[in-house]
Amino acid sequence: YRVPFTILAIALAVFAAVIALAFYATNLSTPNEIAQVPTEFRDLLSDDQRQLLDGLLALQKTPNDPSTIKQVANAYYNLRDQTGNVSMAQKALEYYTRYLTIKPDDNDVRTDLAAMNFYTGATDKAIQEATKVLDAEPNHLQANSNLGIFYWRGRADYKAAALQFKKLMTLTEQSGDAHAALISTDAKNNLTAIVKEAEAAKQPLDLDALGIRGYVGGTQ
Repeated sequence: YRVPFTILAIALAVFAAVIALAFYATNLSTPNEIAQVPTEFRDLLSDDQRQLLDGLLALQKTPNDPSTIKQVANAYYNLRDQTGNVSMAQKALEYYTRYLTIKPDDNDVRTDLAAMNFYTGATDKAIQEATKVLDAEPNHLQANSNLGIFYWRGRADYKAAALQFKKLMTLTEQSGDAHAALISTDAKNNLTAIVKEAEAAKQPLDLDALGIRGYVGGTQ
């Protein structure tokens, strides 16, 4: 449902219309006002910005509709990926939390919540939420992948991160699914990078003890 997210991606410049539409939409309160959203304004927006605008407008009428709340949260998530703007992650976090009060067993959404916690600097909370997903669904690929990133980039815990990506490769190596194959390749690359980074940090990993030698720089 999501491709592996890249923690070190170069952030794009923030598009000013994101802020404008959030301010504009959240200050609309009546059907007449909603109907007056100028076409020219909508034409300036990307698909995700339109999803955000439409979702915010819909929530004026039905504030507790879970599908609309998730639509808004996902739009903010995507805009964070596109802009690197932490305020987008904070807004996504707000709406994912709101959604999960209604549907607490949605593991995909909780996985996205964990990612947004990480992007806002709350690594411990991100690990906690990802772990909660894996307690309920141990083979959830994206949660396993994200948890490896949290250990690696959030805590510099090379051993925990390496073991997490080893687990992920074990889960995906027999799958013929294209998405699983993408995650497996990403996990292999991350594992190789972790081994090199640990070496550079003078914290070398015992590849044999961890059972990861066959996964580094090749396949087992």
